[in-house]
Amino acid sequence: MIQFDDAQGMSPKDISEIENYTRFKLPNELVNFFSKQSGGSIRNQKQYLARWDSDMDLKLDTFITLVVTKESIINNWENRTFLKDYLEWFKLSPDYVEINHLFPVFEIIDGTIYQAIGGKHNDNIFYVDNGSYGIVNIAPSLPNFCNRLVLWELLSGKTFPIE
Repeated sequence: MIQFDDAQGMSPKDISEIENYTRFKLPNELVNFFSKQSGGSIRNQKQYLARWDSDMDLKLDTFITLVVTKESIINNWENRTFLKDYLEWFKLSPDYVEINHLFPVFEIIDGTIYQAIGGKHNDNIFYVDNGSYGIVNIAPSLPNFCNRLVLWELLSGKTFPIE
């Protein structure tokens, strides 16, 4: 089971403030996840490794550095204009991704993992990097994404299943 170290979790007040600020009504699954895992990361020389083959024939690996916090969501929200630029740069159609429905869930080593809330792609998980690949649909849901994570040991380079 996925478990992040040092997670502070979000309070109902935090969730309410985020919903008011972003004008998103967070689904119960995401509220429950943030309530337990927000602010969490991995320590003891291990990280969660997300590895997948995308629908764009890309093989991608990335490391999760943090489950978003109220503060990181607000910071991310204030800097979302690059998503529109990515649509143009990577010639992505609204049939592929509706950026106005993307909500940050994880900070990763090279960008952010978002969940679509509402729209045609409701619940889908999107990888948004710092420019190499743009926006990539990587999983149909948060549980599907989390179930595919593995632990990676920094020193040995070995991967371990999550129990």
